[in-house]
Amino acid sequence: MGTINLEIRPDISNVETPAYTVDLSALDHKAFGYWLSGMTDGEGSFHYYRAQDGQPHIRFRIRLREDDLAILEAIREYWGGIGHIYREEEKDHGTHVSKPTEGFEVYNTQKKRELLVVVKHFEEFPLLSKKAMSFQVWKRIVYLFHEKGPHAEELDALGDRLKGIQGY
Repeated sequence: MGTINLEIRPDISNVETPAYTVDLSALDHKAFGYWLSGMTDGEGSFHYYRAQDGQPHIRFRIRLREDDLAILEAIREYWGGIGHIYREEEKDHGTHVSKPTEGFEVYNTQKKRELLVVVKHFEEFPLLSKKAMSFQVWKRIVYLFHEKGPHAEELDALGDRLKGIQGY
């Protein structure tokens, strides 16, 4: 008589996944800072582009699945409420119609004063991956954006460099 191999799979079809929150009061500020830099190494992105009207746009984003919304809310709280969180939308550029994508939320910050908070964070809690190179270029873009004077050519050159580092 041969061996019978039984695989037991519990029926979890009726199990609900509870919503969760992140209690920052229970976390060490410094530990969360290092964790956030690690999260950014994997999931964050630094952006610079010019809109159709020629205006420069600088932003920082972290994109996560919708079931990690509490993480994005904790990041926003950690940085003193700056930035905003929104459901990512897919744009059909042919019809200019937007529709929600399946299950992604985005933390985004792009206001001038908020960008400096992001820069300060990553100076204190450095990135460790290739994204550290992106940050150095992006940081220069942020500082130039805050300086008075014509910097359009330098901003665009740095923006091209940032795109090259990030591969898009």
